[in-house]
Amino acid sequence: HDLLKTLVKDMDIHVSTFNPDLSNFPDTKKIKLLFVESPTNPSLHVVNLKKVWDLVNASKYRPVVCVDNTFATPIVQRPLEENCADLTLHSCTKYVCGHGDSIGGVVVTKNPELYGKIKHTRTVSGGIMSPFVAFLCMRGLKTMGLRVQRHQENAAHLDLLFQKYPNVVKKIHYPGFGGMISIDLGTREKAAEFVSHLKIPVIAVSLGEVRTLINVPACMTHSTYSEEELKALNLSPGFVRVSTGIERPVDLVNDFEQALKKIEK
Repeated sequence: HDLLKTLVKDMDIHVSTFNPDLSNFPDTKKIKLLFVESPTNPSLHVVNLKKVWDLVNASKYRPVVCVDNTFATPIVQRPLEENCADLTLHSCTKYVCGHGDSIGGVVVTKNPELYGKIKHTRTVSGGIMSPFVAFLCMRGLKTMGLRVQRHQENAAHLDLLFQKYPNVVKKIHYPGFGGMISIDLGTREKAAEFVSHLKIPVIAVSLGEVRTLINVPACMTHSTYSEEELKALNLSPGFVRVSTGIERPVDLVNDFEQALKKIEK
């Protein structure tokens, strides 16, 4: 967000946004790169990537389509194989590594021309992953399938739990897959109290690691957003994002339930 609002603006790169439901999909005439994140962060809207691809290819002006696939992971969603993107991005810091002990990212493409341009930019700019970080990511890939399976299982269990407390949980944001789930508790005070009662989750802005992580976007990951921008994203002060870990489902559910019961009083 800060990158798009500040640094690229100074490079004379202009950025506009569109809604996940594509209701205000832009005219592609002046667009060079169409960047899509699905599911979105932190409201977890699922963007119809096939429709985006069809809209772009139906236009006379054809921008490059890049999908940030970090939340879904290649285990769940593969835009390149499904012919819905020219490029995919993955923050290896998250599910790929999976242990919260490295920082890195990858861009993937099947297009030889794009590959050549990206590789040249990487070479001359010096943005090259260190051997040890690459090792950590390779290690993480070996267990990613198993981990994502447990992440999804835990998120599904929490979804069922949250549905049992409609008086406390005002809204649940869950796409039905993946290890991310968000809830709206209404107020900043309720969110803070809820988080304070939890014992298992770690308060952190990252996601996709073996530990369950939790954050309140309005004062953490999205703290740089203006009040108007938060409203546009339907992010209330009581919005809480959960990245499920690989703990035993029963332990996670019990911990979240005892916290819900305490703020229900």
